[in-house]
Formats: sequence, C-alpha cells, structure tokens
Amino acid sequence: MRKVSRQEVDGVEQEVEVLNPSMYFAVEKKDGGSCGVNNIYLNGVRVAGVLPDGEARYYHTDQVDSVKAVTDDSGLVQSRMEYMPFGETWPRI
Repeated sequence: MRKVSRQEVDGVEQEVEVLNPSMYFAVEKKDGGSCGVNNIYLNGVRVAGVLPDGEARYYHTDQVDSVKAVTDDSGLVQSRMEYMPFGETWPRI
C-alpha cells in the first residue's frame, strides 16, 4: 500500500509518502529522508510502532479502531486526529 499526503512539519509544508510492503513494516519518506517503522499488533489492532532509534509510538484508538492520538514512551502526545463521519480528517482551525 502507498499513501502520499502533505503535512506541516515545523511550520513548513512537506510531502510525506508512506509505503507498507506488509502490515508489520512501513517506510516513511519525507523531504529530509526516510525511516522504517516496525508495527506491533495485539488481536489484529496496531497498538505501537518502533522507530529505528528504538523509540516507540503508541496508537490510541476509538470505538471503530481509528487512531485518535499517538504518544511517545513518556506518554507525551505526539499527534491528535479527529474524524468526520465517513473517515475524512476533521479540519483544524
């Protein structure tokens, strides 16, 4: 699977491409380079991802398994997402 999107990183909009050759591994390519992420699943739900430097990111989901927040090893929120009824991301103001 391949997904291309635009994200704002440090006030600069970048193109981000995510390649998933399998459900357990993903490669994220940004303007500054790329990195691999090993995904960890529990009962078919992705619960965490381990970055190349050994840091983990934990995925917090809602009742339909959509990711609502991503936290780091310290429990600090790295990103939050809100969704509209048919899966589009909610526009941030």
